[in-house]
Amino acid sequence: MPLTGHFDRNLDLLYYGEVMVGTPAQSLTVQVDTGSADLWVPANCPKCTGKQFKPGQSQTYQSREGTFEEYYVRPFDPFARLGILIEF
Repeated sequence: MPLTGHFDRNLDLLYYGEVMVGTPAQSLTVQVDTGSADLWVPANCPKCTGKQFKPGQSQTYQSREGTFEEYYVRPFDPFARLGILIEF
């Protein structure tokens, strides 16, 4: 995927690119987190702008019930973790 970079005073702040998700494919522009292996795809997000993944239009989407929890290490403090709890 070709990436576009958003730079500010010679700092790499944001990379984003187009991905195809689902079957049939839906084209979305997503932010690429270069510090992890995670790829977040917007879906059912009332506060998000731009195109979002439409699960109802995908033949390969599978719904899951439960809780998802993700932790990231806070910059410059490897002992402090930032938690993200997503319930679905």
